[in-house]
Amino acid sequence: MKSRMILAALAAALVVGLVSIVAVAENDEVLGNGAPQAKLLGSLNIIGVSNPKNVNMNDKSGNTIFVMLKDTETVDAVNAIYLTNSREAVGEDVFEVVDKVAWDADGGEFMLPPPDFNPYNVTTGAGKTDTVTGYSVFVRPLGKPDGFATITTCAELSTSALVSSGLLSGTFIRTLNKSCVVNPDALASVEQVGTDILTRKTGPSKFANVTAELTSIVLMVQVQTGTGVVTEYIRVPIFDPMLDGEYWEYDNDGLKLCQVRFYDVPTDVALSDGSWNNLP
Repeated sequence: MKSRMILAALAAALVVGLVSIVAVAENDEVLGNGAPQAKLLGSLNIIGVSNPKNVNMNDKSGNTIFVMLKDTETVDAVNAIYLTNSREAVGEDVFEVVDKVAWDADGGEFMLPPPDFNPYNVTTGAGKTDTVTGYSVFVRPLGKPDGFATITTCAELSTSALVSSGLLSGTFIRTLNKSCVVNPDALASVEQVGTDILTRKTGPSKFANVTAELTSIVLMVQVQTGTGVVTEYIRVPIFDPMLDGEYWEYDNDGLKLCQVRFYDVPTDVALSDGSWNNLP
């Protein structure tokens, strides 16, 4: 009886071991590439191309958006990837490319769900506001070393909606954010996915959590209070009623591939507060 139990235990251990090996082989985040150990919800590959004529627009493999690799005489390498709320468009949470070409007049288009956190005043404190997202976004640069890019979330602002939101501690004066390049009427967030993350260096490339940078815009607002004029920072999630025409402005300088991955794991965007790297 004991020998049978030992054999059964050894067989079970062998099965567990084989399952673990398969899991490690199929789930590369356990190998230290920076991605979380969580369910993959969706993916996006942003591919830089030097010659638009070589792009196969009928290619159905994977979620791919093409951007210009570098500036040319006729095309600027500042590309636009417009964002569509999947819950409004198709009634469910999906991560899907709608338009593959980001350098033309109407830009590329990517559909994704709202991040499910609430807007808040960074300066005065989030308080009890929900600042945790329903999913997380990770990126890593790949391809030939030395290429780099930045990604900035841009959107047009409804000033009246901001004023009526109750987020400001005084009377609205003006926003101080930079204007975006593709749409000058849009404001650029004061935080972006910078070259510190999206520079392709030699050796293995690891994923970085950029959930805050890609699912919200941080506004820099001048406010008149009882003690004088102050500057406040307001974090607003994409698809909030205060925003319109949200897009990622992808400024490329030779980065061949940016992998974007969406995981079923939360991120507290408040942990990124104060890391402003795109100030006017």
